[in-house]
Amino acid sequence: MNDSEVRNRLSEVFDDILGYDGPITDDLSPDKLDSWDSLGQINLLMAVQMEFSIKFSIEEMQMIKGAKDIITLITKQEGKC
Repeated sequence: MNDSEVRNRLSEVFDDILGYDGPITDDLSPDKLDSWDSLGQINLLMAVQMEFSIKFSIEEMQMIKGAKDIITLITKQEGKC
């Protein structure tokens, strides 16, 4: 799966979970979205795992600071398949 496909699928998740319908940029983070609070983070990561049929470790979840980190982890997980 290429970067554009990952971002397109993530866009749907961000819209569904956080109500954000803008572009998924590398600098998108909780600091830029009021709806991306601690509960939003949990819901977002659960939805990402379901959307991409992957599983993040606790350590991976703790390192996520923004969209770029999520994309990196998705790409890493997809590469294992």
